[in-house]
Amino acid sequence: MGKSLLAHALVHRFVSTSAIARNAPCPCGSGRRYKDCHGALGKVATATVARSVAPPPTDASAGAAINAIDALLRQAEESFARGELAVAEATWQEVLSLDPGHPEALFHLGNRLRERGEHEAAIDYFERALERAPGHPGVLNNLGLALEARGDAQRAERCYREVLAAQPQHADALANLANVLSVREAFDETVAVYEKLFTIRRDLPAAVWIRRAMAQNRTQDIAGAIDSYREVARLDPDALQVYLHLGTLYIQQRSFAEADTALRRALELDPGNRYALSQLAHTRQQRCAWDGLAELFARLRQSLESEDANTEFPVLPFAILAMPLSPLAQLRAAQRWARTIAKGPLPPRPTVRRGPRERLRVAFVTANMHDHPTMHLSLEFWEKIDRARLEMFAYSLRRHDDNPFERRARTAFEHFADVSKEPAARIAQRIRED
Repeated sequence: MGKSLLAHALVHRFVSTSAIARNAPCPCGSGRRYKDCHGALGKVATATVARSVAPPPTDASAGAAINAIDALLRQAEESFARGELAVAEATWQEVLSLDPGHPEALFHLGNRLRERGEHEAAIDYFERALERAPGHPGVLNNLGLALEARGDAQRAERCYREVLAAQPQHADALANLANVLSVREAFDETVAVYEKLFTIRRDLPAAVWIRRAMAQNRTQDIAGAIDSYREVARLDPDALQVYLHLGTLYIQQRSFAEADTALRRALELDPGNRYALSQLAHTRQQRCAWDGLAELFARLRQSLESEDANTEFPVLPFAILAMPLSPLAQLRAAQRWARTIAKGPLPPRPTVRRGPRERLRVAFVTANMHDHPTMHLSLEFWEKIDRARLEMFAYSLRRHDDNPFERRARTAFEHFADVSKEPAARIAQRIRED
């Protein structure tokens, strides 16, 4: 039948599907021309696909139909390359009028449907294409994307894994599998998949480096996350959030000079960014770098006292407790932080009915039963609670080690439980039962 686009016109998460000139750089980032990369014809078509697309003619009329389909596919490819997407789409539909199960036409029309958000229809087209081209990696990969967009992450993951079982170095499927794993918080495997992807190619868009950095951070590979974010900064020097992340990670490593540099760059990009102001002030405090610190405090105080509800990268309320800010600034910081973790309005609480001598039961759950700032503040508070009115319960998430702070806390409570080895659901049930 001639050349087929099916095996190489792969649409993946980080490649634009807008029209591409044949001699323009390929959007995949390889540096090659589109016609020599994702737009190349027939370079990686499998024998299975070739047979499914071009069955041997049995008579003259069948041969004429195949030639007509071949001509239509060439027209569609040329229209797509010129940016005439509607014309290309109509041409692929014409192919289906001659061969309703033609996998290449189904594949491209499925891509167009997916790009428009018509995921159910796209899934149907991809599945029909697979009937004639079973196991084809491009179709499976894009079927996975459509399934994922519909909310069926489990089936999407199976599609990506099926691609990788046949082609372990399929970069698109590796990137998409890593995304699915990250969403379900399987961060160890996410990092492992990214490592495979980055051994194949490193000329990837900034978004892929960011997702890798986030997964590395969640697995406590702070140095790896920093390296990934630094690459993002090289690719996109004006990416504000990258410098905020870098500043935070450098602080975690106690690399305060590097944190200072990253946070100052963030403030160059967004001079009023509260998070950058607060973290830079914190960094300067840690370094005992007092020059300009009073000005930082003043800028931060003025920003925090404003009434806007912006919660993007909110100030950490704990870090600013050690700063000379007004009570209003502290309150507004805490309120914005709380809004970022709130799950929505709480349901109405049931009315508590107690007898005249019945005490209210109060539970504290903590992982800080050791030499920790919270414990220094909490111990005396617990000890001063009126036992005649309150019955006190403590649930320690920290493994028992009989340290002085834990011993003192045990005497402050009537009921003390070490729940460090229990799952969260069991802890919640135990508290409810108590």
